[in-house]
Amino acid sequence: MIKLTVRVVRLFVHWLYTKTIPATSWYVVWSPIIDRSLKPGMYDAWVQEVFIVLIKAYVFGDKFLATGFRQDVHRKFSNLLSGYCLTLPGGCQVIEYAFNNVPSDRVMLQHLVDDYCSQWDETQLDHVSVRIPKWLPRAFPVRVERRFAELRSMINNVGNRSRCYYEHTSAEERKKCRYLHMFYHEVEEYGYFYDDYWRR
Repeated sequence: MIKLTVRVVRLFVHWLYTKTIPATSWYVVWSPIIDRSLKPGMYDAWVQEVFIVLIKAYVFGDKFLATGFRQDVHRKFSNLLSGYCLTLPGGCQVIEYAFNNVPSDRVMLQHLVDDYCSQWDETQLDHVSVRIPKWLPRAFPVRVERRFAELRSMINNVGNRSRCYYEHTSAEERKKCRYLHMFYHEVEEYGYFYDDYWRR
Protein backbone atom coordinates (compact mmCIF):
# COMPACT_ATOMS: atom_id res chain seq x y z
CA MET A 1 0.00 0.00 0.00
CA ILE A 2 1.23 3.49 -0.84
CA LYS A 3 2.40 5.59 2.09
CA LEU A 4 0.44 8.84 1.98
CA THR A 5 2.54 11.85 2.97
CA VAL A 6 1.24 15.15 4.31
CA ARG A 7 2.90 16.99 1.43
CA VAL A 8 1.06 14.92 -1.18
CA VAL A 9 -2.23 15.48 0.66
CA ARG A 10 -1.61 19.24 0.67
CA LEU A 11 -0.97 19.22 -3.08
CA PHE A 12 -4.07 17.09 -3.69
CA VAL A 13 -6.25 19.43 -1.61
CA HIS A 14 -4.87 22.42 -3.54
CA TRP A 15 -5.74 20.62 -6.80
CA LEU A 16 -9.24 19.75 -5.57
CA TYR A 17 -9.98 23.42 -4.93
CA THR A 18 -8.23 24.94 -7.95
CA LYS A 19 -8.01 22.06 -10.48
CA THR A 20 -4.40 23.16 -11.10
CA ILE A 21 -0.92 22.19 -10.00
CA PRO A 22 0.83 25.44 -9.08
CA ALA A 23 3.70 26.74 -11.20
CA THR A 24 7.05 26.31 -9.47
CA SER A 25 7.47 30.09 -9.61
CA TRP A 26 4.57 30.39 -7.13
CA TYR A 27 6.81 30.11 -4.09
CA VAL A 28 4.09 31.33 -1.74
CA VAL A 29 1.87 28.41 -2.76
CA TRP A 30 4.56 25.71 -2.95
CA SER A 31 6.43 26.53 0.27
CA PRO A 32 3.59 25.40 2.59
CA ILE A 33 2.98 22.32 0.41
CA ILE A 34 6.58 21.11 0.61
CA ASP A 35 7.02 22.51 4.12
CA ARG A 36 10.13 24.40 3.12
CA SER A 37 10.61 28.10 2.52
CA LEU A 38 12.76 29.36 -0.33
CA LYS A 39 15.99 30.86 0.97
CA PRO A 40 18.53 32.88 -1.05
CA GLY A 41 20.93 30.61 -2.95
CA MET A 42 18.85 27.52 -2.20
CA TYR A 43 16.61 27.39 -5.29
CA ASP A 44 18.09 24.14 -6.69
CA ALA A 45 17.55 22.28 -3.41
CA TRP A 46 14.03 23.73 -3.18
CA VAL A 47 13.16 22.54 -6.71
CA GLN A 48 14.41 19.03 -5.84
CA GLU A 49 11.84 18.96 -3.04
CA VAL A 50 9.13 19.90 -5.55
CA PHE A 51 10.29 17.03 -7.80
CA ILE A 52 9.99 14.56 -4.91
CA VAL A 53 6.47 15.73 -4.02
CA LEU A 54 5.39 15.58 -7.67
CA ILE A 55 6.62 12.02 -8.21
CA LYS A 56 4.90 10.85 -5.02
CA ALA A 57 1.73 12.71 -6.01
CA TYR A 58 1.79 11.01 -9.42
CA VAL A 59 1.96 7.58 -7.78
CA PHE A 60 -0.85 8.58 -5.39
CA GLY A 61 -3.04 9.69 -8.31
CA ASP A 62 -2.31 6.47 -10.17
CA LYS A 63 -2.98 4.13 -7.24
CA PHE A 64 -6.20 5.88 -6.19
CA LEU A 65 -7.49 6.37 -9.75
CA ALA A 66 -7.46 10.16 -9.49
CA THR A 67 -6.81 10.34 -13.23
CA GLY A 68 -7.20 14.10 -13.69
CA PHE A 69 -4.88 14.79 -10.77
CA ARG A 70 -2.31 12.26 -12.04
CA GLN A 71 -2.34 13.76 -15.53
CA ASP A 72 -1.94 17.33 -14.24
CA VAL A 73 0.89 16.26 -11.93
CA HIS A 74 2.58 14.43 -14.78
CA ARG A 75 2.39 17.43 -17.09
CA LYS A 76 3.86 19.67 -14.38
CA PHE A 77 6.61 17.11 -13.66
CA SER A 78 7.45 16.80 -17.36
CA ASN A 79 7.58 20.57 -17.84
CA LEU A 80 9.74 20.99 -14.75
CA LEU A 81 12.14 18.22 -15.80
CA SER A 82 12.45 19.79 -19.25
CA GLY A 83 13.55 23.06 -17.64
CA TYR A 84 15.54 21.94 -14.57
CA CYS A 85 17.71 18.87 -14.21
CA LEU A 86 17.66 16.65 -11.17
CA THR A 87 20.65 17.02 -8.89
CA LEU A 88 22.16 14.91 -6.14
CA PRO A 89 21.06 13.64 -3.73
CA GLY A 90 17.38 14.51 -4.33
CA GLY A 91 17.54 13.41 -7.96
CA CYS A 92 18.46 9.87 -6.99
CA GLN A 93 15.55 9.80 -4.53
CA VAL A 94 13.18 10.79 -7.33
CA ILE A 95 14.61 8.15 -9.70
CA GLU A 96 14.52 5.44 -7.04
CA TYR A 97 10.93 6.23 -6.02
CA ALA A 98 9.76 6.43 -9.64
CA PHE A 99 11.33 3.15 -10.74
CA ASN A 100 10.00 1.36 -7.65
CA ASN A 101 6.43 2.70 -7.91
CA VAL A 102 5.53 3.86 -11.43
CA PRO A 103 4.40 1.19 -13.95
CA SER A 104 7.29 0.35 -16.28
CA ASP A 105 5.47 1.33 -19.48
CA ARG A 106 4.97 4.97 -18.45
CA VAL A 107 6.80 7.64 -20.43
CA MET A 108 7.79 9.40 -17.19
CA LEU A 109 10.43 6.73 -16.53
CA GLN A 110 11.98 7.19 -19.95
CA HIS A 111 12.00 10.96 -19.41
CA LEU A 112 14.02 10.45 -16.22
CA VAL A 113 16.50 8.26 -18.12
CA ASP A 114 16.80 10.74 -20.98
CA ASP A 115 17.32 13.60 -18.54
CA TYR A 116 20.03 11.65 -16.73
CA CYS A 117 21.84 10.84 -19.99
CA SER A 118 21.70 14.35 -21.42
CA GLN A 119 21.83 16.67 -18.39
CA TRP A 120 23.92 15.11 -15.62
CA ASP A 121 27.54 16.15 -16.10
CA GLU A 122 30.89 15.48 -14.44
CA THR A 123 30.12 17.85 -11.57
CA GLN A 124 27.29 15.47 -10.61
CA LEU A 125 29.49 12.38 -10.76
CA ASP A 126 30.90 12.54 -7.27
CA HIS A 127 31.17 9.91 -4.55
CA VAL A 128 27.35 9.65 -4.28
CA SER A 129 26.71 8.75 -7.92
CA VAL A 130 29.37 6.03 -7.91
CA ARG A 131 26.89 4.02 -5.81
CA ILE A 132 24.00 4.48 -8.27
CA PRO A 133 24.10 0.97 -9.79
CA LYS A 134 24.22 -0.58 -6.31
CA TRP A 135 21.01 0.87 -4.90
CA LEU A 136 18.88 2.19 -7.75
CA PRO A 137 16.43 -0.32 -9.27
CA ARG A 138 18.00 -2.50 -11.97
CA ALA A 139 15.69 -1.15 -14.68
CA PHE A 140 17.25 2.31 -14.43
CA PRO A 141 20.88 1.45 -15.36
CA VAL A 142 19.59 -0.93 -18.06
CA ARG A 143 17.63 1.89 -19.67
CA VAL A 144 20.56 4.30 -19.24
CA GLU A 145 22.83 1.91 -21.17
CA ARG A 146 20.30 1.63 -23.99
CA ARG A 147 19.85 5.41 -24.14
CA PHE A 148 23.60 6.01 -24.36
CA ALA A 149 23.73 3.47 -27.20
CA GLU A 150 20.95 5.40 -28.96
CA LEU A 151 22.77 8.69 -28.44
CA ARG A 152 25.98 7.30 -29.93
CA SER A 153 24.13 6.25 -33.08
CA MET A 154 22.38 9.64 -33.35
CA ILE A 155 25.48 11.85 -33.03
CA ASN A 156 25.59 12.51 -36.78
CA ASN A 157 21.81 12.61 -37.21
CA VAL A 158 21.13 16.35 -37.43
CA GLY A 159 17.43 15.79 -38.16
CA ASN A 160 16.71 14.16 -34.81
CA ARG A 161 13.18 15.16 -33.71
CA SER A 162 12.14 16.10 -30.20
CA ARG A 163 10.40 13.63 -27.92
CA CYS A 164 7.03 14.09 -26.25
CA TYR A 165 6.93 13.13 -22.58
CA TYR A 166 3.23 13.82 -21.97
CA GLU A 167 0.60 11.16 -21.31
CA HIS A 168 -1.97 12.24 -23.88
CA THR A 169 -5.58 11.84 -22.79
CA SER A 170 -6.81 10.57 -26.18
CA ALA A 171 -5.60 9.21 -29.52
CA GLU A 172 -6.81 12.42 -31.16
CA GLU A 173 -4.73 14.59 -28.84
CA ARG A 174 -1.70 12.39 -29.47
CA LYS A 175 -2.18 12.65 -33.27
CA LYS A 176 -2.15 16.46 -33.08
CA CYS A 177 1.20 16.43 -31.26
CA ARG A 178 4.11 16.90 -33.68
CA TYR A 179 6.72 15.16 -31.52
CA LEU A 180 7.84 11.53 -31.34
CA HIS A 181 5.98 9.27 -28.89
CA MET A 182 7.16 6.39 -26.78
CA PHE A 183 6.30 2.74 -27.37
CA TYR A 184 7.30 0.50 -24.51
CA HIS A 185 9.07 -2.77 -25.41
CA GLU A 186 8.34 -5.19 -22.58
CA VAL A 187 11.03 -7.73 -23.44
CA GLU A 188 13.77 -5.10 -23.71
CA GLU A 189 12.32 -3.05 -20.83
CA TYR A 190 12.81 0.16 -22.77
CA GLY A 191 10.75 2.98 -24.25
CA TYR A 192 11.51 3.60 -27.94
CA PHE A 193 10.35 6.80 -29.61
CA TYR A 194 8.82 6.65 -33.11
CA ASP A 195 6.33 8.36 -35.32
CA ASP A 196 3.01 6.60 -34.74
CA TYR A 197 3.29 5.36 -38.33
CA TRP A 198 6.50 3.43 -37.62
CA ARG A 199 5.27 1.71 -34.47
CA ARG A 200 6.66 -1.82 -34.20
